[in-house]
Amino acid sequence: MKLNLIDAPGDWNPQLLRELKSKVTRSNVFIAGAISILGQTLLYMMLQFQLPIPSNKAVVFHRNCTGDRVYEGLRVCIVSNFGDLLISWQFWWLNLFISLTLVGTFALLVGGTYLLIHDLYTEQHRGTINFLLLSPQSPKTILIGKLLGVPSLLYFIAILAIPLHLKAGLAAQIPLHLILIFYAILIAGCGFFYSAALLFSLINSSFAMSAWLAIGGVLFFLWMTYFSSPTGTLIDWLFLFSPNQIIPYLSVATRLSFYPGLSMPALNAWRWFSLPIGANVLSLAGAIILNYSLWTYWVWQALQRRFPNPRQTLLSKRQSYFLIFCFQITILGFATFSTKGIPTHEGSWYDFQFLLDFNLIMFLALIASITPSRQAVQDWARYRQLFPSKQLWQFSLIKDLMWKEKSPAVLAILLNLAIASIFLINWLFLNLAMSDRVIGLLSLLVYCNFMLFCTIITQIIVLRITQKTVLWIAGLFIAIFMWPVIFNLVSRYFAGENLLWLFTPYAWEAIKSAQGSILLAIFVQWLILGLCTLSMLNDIKKAGESASKALFTPRNLSVKEKELVIDTKN
Repeated sequence: MKLNLIDAPGDWNPQLLRELKSKVTRSNVFIAGAISILGQTLLYMMLQFQLPIPSNKAVVFHRNCTGDRVYEGLRVCIVSNFGDLLISWQFWWLNLFISLTLVGTFALLVGGTYLLIHDLYTEQHRGTINFLLLSPQSPKTILIGKLLGVPSLLYFIAILAIPLHLKAGLAAQIPLHLILIFYAILIAGCGFFYSAALLFSLINSSFAMSAWLAIGGVLFFLWMTYFSSPTGTLIDWLFLFSPNQIIPYLSVATRLSFYPGLSMPALNAWRWFSLPIGANVLSLAGAIILNYSLWTYWVWQALQRRFPNPRQTLLSKRQSYFLIFCFQITILGFATFSTKGIPTHEGSWYDFQFLLDFNLIMFLALIASITPSRQAVQDWARYRQLFPSKQLWQFSLIKDLMWKEKSPAVLAILLNLAIASIFLINWLFLNLAMSDRVIGLLSLLVYCNFMLFCTIITQIIVLRITQKTVLWIAGLFIAIFMWPVIFNLVSRYFAGENLLWLFTPYAWEAIKSAQGSILLAIFVQWLILGLCTLSMLNDIKKAGESASKALFTPRNLSVKEKELVIDTKN
């Protein structure tokens, strides 16, 4: 019977059957069941021990009591005719429900992320992943099998906790449909975080670094989003990635309004293009699931390219244009509503800075995603001329740079910057005050120049450095993010100098006070871009030279080899 239950998924997904047969053993199932039952029992007993105890010496105040007198947020405990304390059992069950929800969310997202990274690293380290790629299964089938099979024991632990979770929620008078909505959000969240974990492990070959970075990032994000509430700014988009944001809605449904922690935050401030997505649980759940679906789709686009071919770029140039379009539509929706209490033009300038910061992260990720490897650029530069053209446009250099995956990514990033700028300029004219528009346009121009500089430098690093290229690129990007810290240290010795900010993506920090230095900074930026472009073109030209030409070029030969060539010519 057990064998049939495991074999049944194998007809649909052979990889899932392989994962289940390796994970679902009798001892593993027993240990997983014991962990789930023991954990639920400990949590139940811990909350039982926190119940108030009758005392004849003094009046007892406790959060689980039902009296009207309040002291420091606690209610006075009323003693019944039988000498027992009257307990608010609805509130007690709600505490158990929230505790199980938080423990389950953290365990599923953090634990599943670790298991998937560990499994993929083990497959790569042993070389068994190559056998998987030689099988008739498609990369999509293999990855789905891993998502469902690798954390299967974690799923089993969670399924065993569902009866107590449902019992606690219904006893706290939370409607069943709200609990089911939370389950749907949690499943969508697992799909996104697990897919991102697979992609992250494919990019980073070091298991220790990948695992610690991924687990630390997920833990920090869940912790921050649990204790924070919507702010009415662009940051609210990040909250849509947290399943915990639905918990206040579940708490409010119990109508226990006594405790401030159960009240919902400023939901009117949570808007997307003026749509009040935080107004009710259905709109928020729909927004969270749509957000998960959109970004899970893009993660899978990268997974299906990178998994079968580690040398492939994460995205094609054509996909990058659609990605930037989706990203701008998503984030601009959260930047069109000014924070309550802040004057409109000040709040809009605040949002404009957030827009540039979010775009900075996206464009750095995009540069890393579509910059081709040295071998790809070498092949493109060497063999591009071998394909005869029937029409001038069909095989022109511009078309190659716009669409071909092996061509350098500079023109593609420039087009993506143009797409983003169209959205940002329209937003800028609609939201900024007249006096801030010119400053905003100059900040955007400086920002675009800097991103082009990053693109060219990244391509030069890829062409010149063959060992640990990823670390060099990561170092460049980290230095960009750390620039404000570095500048603050440098500014102690050069007080009043803010010209350096104009050569960073954070130019908005100093552009209002820079005045006449702005045009000079832009001119210097273009000069640097021109020199870097010439250097990159020279590297591409060298990479495209034939192997025999490079081998017999005198500058690449040793002294003895040069003498041999000269003797041969004579």
